[in-house]
Order: sequence, then structure tokens, then C-alpha cells
Amino acid sequence: MLAQHRLFTILLPLFLGFVSGCSSTPPEPPAEDPTAGRLRKIGLAYMEVHNNTGKPPQNVNQIKDALKQMGESDPDSLLISPRDGKPFTIILSVDTRKGGEAPNSDAPPVVLAYEQVGKDGNRYILTTLCFAIPLSADDFAKAKFPAGHIPH
Repeated sequence: MLAQHRLFTILLPLFLGFVSGCSSTPPEPPAEDPTAGRLRKIGLAYMEVHNNTGKPPQNVNQIKDALKQMGESDPDSLLISPRDGKPFTIILSVDTRKGGEAPNSDAPPVVLAYEQVGKDGNRYILTTLCFAIPLSADDFAKAKFPAGHIPH
């Protein structure tokens, strides 16, 4: 009987710990970097213009209008990097349907927009597939840009 009591006192806390661990909610995913979030919204607006007009944006005002239609009350602020305080460089007139990178391709991503300076030696870029990722200076220099665009 004493052995059963000891076994019970050992197993009960383990069982309760297991049950409480299983019933907890999964951890929250990490918050999106504000710069990445802004670039992603710019990419969605870019694609919205392209889908609605049949051609890529020819000017930034088209992107601003699309951002407003997407519910953004201050599209001008979205066009500025919170990390370096400068307007994002948005490469206009890129046919994302023809010039974008292929999913499952070994080709480097095509840059659609990027930070002018960035922070701590990294710049966020936006690819034609709407991925916003930070790149080191070396990786930025190796990134694929649309034909005719010289990054600054």
C-alpha cells in the first residue's frame, strides 16, 4: 500500500504537468518587422494595380491610390522606411507576371522595392513574390534587379 501511495504521489504531478502543458495555447508567432510589413503592403498594392489595369504601376500615385483602396488611411507614411526614415525605392513598370522569380527556382529573387540606406548594415528588400527580407550589404550587391535598374 505504501508503494502504491509513493507511485501515486510521483505520477500525479507528472500527469497534471502533462495535461496542463497539452491544454495550453500555442505560442504567438513573432511580430512582423514594421519595415517588412510596409514593404509587403506596397507589394500588394503594386500587384493590385497590375491586376486591375493589366499593366504594372507607372507612378507612385497609382500605388498610393491602391493602398487607400486597401483601407490604408495614410499611404504616404507607408512609403517611408521606419528604420532609415527615407522613402523606399520602388522600381516602377516591372511586369511581375513576366519578370518575377519562379517559385522553386534556384534563381535569386527579383527586387521590386528596397530601403535606401537601411540600418546596421542591412537593407530590407521586397521581391516580386511579395517577400520582404533583410539583406546584408554583400547580399544586396548580389541581388537581382529588373533590367535597366541600377540600385543606389
